[in-house]
Amino acid sequence: MAGSVAKNWFVAFWRQPRLLSFRKAAFYVHMVLGLSVGLLASIVCLTGSLIVYKPEIESLTLGPVSHLVPTADRRTVPLQSAYDMVRQKEKGCRITQAYLHAAPDLVWSFDLNCKPRGRIVVYIDNIAATLRARIIFRVSGPNGSMICTFGCYRTRPARL
Repeated sequence: MAGSVAKNWFVAFWRQPRLLSFRKAAFYVHMVLGLSVGLLASIVCLTGSLIVYKPEIESLTLGPVSHLVPTADRRTVPLQSAYDMVRQKEKGCRITQAYLHAAPDLVWSFDLNCKPRGRIVVYIDNIAATLRARIIFRVSGPNGSMICTFGCYRTRPARL
């Protein structure tokens, strides 16, 4: 008896699948899982692209601050000199990351963690050894949440 019921269910599924509620449930589960995995994959791809294209996005958003006119000799200042200049200008801040772009026309950027003030990104001219700009991300909110006040504060060039 059990074999004939299974056989009848299989025959019904094979010949008229739209009449069974199993097909509707399987289609619904397939649709929900496909949409959620597709949304997750889209978010992963978008954030990965933002990370990979960070220098290009910065050069578009910052404009002339992030671009240099390369000199003929293409020599840059030593990294230690730029590091020391950033430490001298931003006392009490810890350098968390340094972006040294391979393109000769892009400035170097240093991410700083300043406890009372928040996060600061400093842009250094790697040819003339000058401080090009600062972007300050202020910490505010009851739980210390980060609110970005995007503004390019141009400073006077500081020679080494």
